[in-house]
Amino acid sequence: MRWEKLSFRDFDRIDRNTPVLLNIAAIEQHGPHLPLDVDSRIGRHFCDLIDKRMADNVLVLPQIKVCCSRHHMDFAGTLTVSHETLLAYLRDIVACVKAHGFKNLLILNSHGGNQAIGRVAIEAIGPEFSADGGRLAFTSWWDVAAEALMDISRTGPFGVGHACEFETSLMQLIAPEEVRTEALTGQTFETFAPWADADLLRPAPVSLYRSMKDMSAGSGVVGDPSSASAETGRVIVDIVIPALVAILTELSAPPRDD
Repeated sequence: MRWEKLSFRDFDRIDRNTPVLLNIAAIEQHGPHLPLDVDSRIGRHFCDLIDKRMADNVLVLPQIKVCCSRHHMDFAGTLTVSHETLLAYLRDIVACVKAHGFKNLLILNSHGGNQAIGRVAIEAIGPEFSADGGRLAFTSWWDVAAEALMDISRTGPFGVGHACEFETSLMQLIAPEEVRTEALTGQTFETFAPWADADLLRPAPVSLYRSMKDMSAGSGVVGDPSSASAETGRVIVDIVIPALVAILTELSAPPRDD
């Protein structure tokens, strides 16, 4: 069910334990071969598939497209808001969900730059949301089944980062006409030190701020999009969607009697 497609009377029939799903994404550069709305297109695609699969057993909020992308601002077209702005916005949206009686909310992230503030949001907003038994959760799509996703990657360490094998594969599946194949690049990643180098599936032990221009040597790409394919995109979807459906289903389940 799409929140914005319902009338206020439609809400009368919805069980307040129904899980609510909110995607936070980005509008930012994705190298020379992809459009700026990659993260929002991927997030929307996942939400569409979850909505189709779960039907009346999930309630999907309007996605938040422009989020935290300051580290991409060296590249034209990128839009961003501050972490404080996004946290305040999330607080207000979550408060609305709670005010209407819903008890279970999953924030699904589809942009790397939102990860830190997404976790902060759980700590900052969670106590109030959970005061009467509510459950507030946060995840990024690549985290829900990281081990299985690592098994299908053909590009190895640092091959899955930004505008990379995975994001390009998903766009080749979702909107192949928007992938500029003539502009595809090989692997790009400017290493710094083993304790700071990371990609989507291999987090570093130390967080070091680096701009996307620095990490990508000015290309806007971190990883290897040349190995992307629509088939890989389809496999990613087949791995991620069942994992998210399982999380949403368990999130709204009654407390266990241990």
